[in-house]
Amino acid sequence: MPGISWRELAEKKDEVMLIDTRTPEEFSFGTIPGAVNIPLDEMRDRLSEIPADKPVVLFCAVGLRGYLAQRILIGRGYRNTANLIGGYKTYSTAVACPFLLLRHHRRRSLLHPLRRNRHRAVLPKSL
Repeated sequence: MPGISWRELAEKKDEVMLIDTRTPEEFSFGTIPGAVNIPLDEMRDRLSEIPADKPVVLFCAVGLRGYLAQRILIGRGYRNTANLIGGYKTYSTAVACPFLLLRHHRRRSLLHPLRRNRHRAVLPKSL
């Protein structure tokens, strides 16, 4: 099953159809901009709203309902689908925290400036 990370989605968001598979109540609390709410329980009845010729990214709160919705679409012949890894919770946290966008090594040096010297041997002081 193909998955897509929040970083990949941030780069490709305008090229895909985003489907939020959570309930309408969950959707009303917040979603990824541009997403359409098609709850998992309604997926089979609303297939006509989902284009087969465009990449589709499905998501829910943490990933399970998105995965199940992806299985439904694949079973109905959709080939270009992906499930958002970690769901809306991961995406919203990552996008809200800009320091996560820093490269791993850059972030590490900013957060731990003294780590670069951690392997230096420390000799005991002589008497």
